Amino acid sequence: MDASYPSSSDARPEPPQVNRALVWFVLLGGATAWTLHLLLAYAVAEFGCLSGMGETRVGGLTLVAWMLLGVSVLAAGIAGVATVVSLRLHRRIRAAEMGGEGERATAFSVRLGLISNVGFAGVIVVQTIPIFYYLSKC
Repeated sequence: MDASYPSSSDARPEPPQVNRALVWFVLLGGATAWTLHLLLAYAVAEFGCLSGMGETRVGGLTLVAWMLLGVSVLAAGIAGVATVVSLRLHRRIRAAEMGGEGERATAFSVRLGLISNVGFAGVIVVQTIPIFYYLSKC
C-alpha cells in the first residue's frame, strides 16, 4: 500500500450535516414561544375582561379562559416541539465525533437550546396557573 494514501482507519468520520435554520429554531424556539405567550396572555386577559367576554360562558369556562387556554397550549406546543427537535439533534450530534471548532460550536448551541427549551416550556406551563386565578376577578 502506498504511504501517500490514508487508510480507511485514518479517515475521520464525516460530521453530521446540520441545517442552520434548525439550529436557530432550537436556540430561539422556546424563548420566542414564551415571549409570545407572555404578550398574548396579557392582551387576551386585559382586553377580554374589559370587553365583557369574561361574562360569556361556554362549557363552564368564560371566553377569556378558553382563549387563554388556546394561547397557552399553542405556546407550550411550540416550546415542546423545539425541545423535541433539540433533543433529537443533540443525540445525533453527540453520536458523531465532533472535532472542528465549528462542529463544537454547533454542539454547544444545540445543548444550550435543549436546556433553555425545557426551561421555557416549564415556565409557560407554570405561568398559566396564576392567570386563571386572577381571571376570577374578571
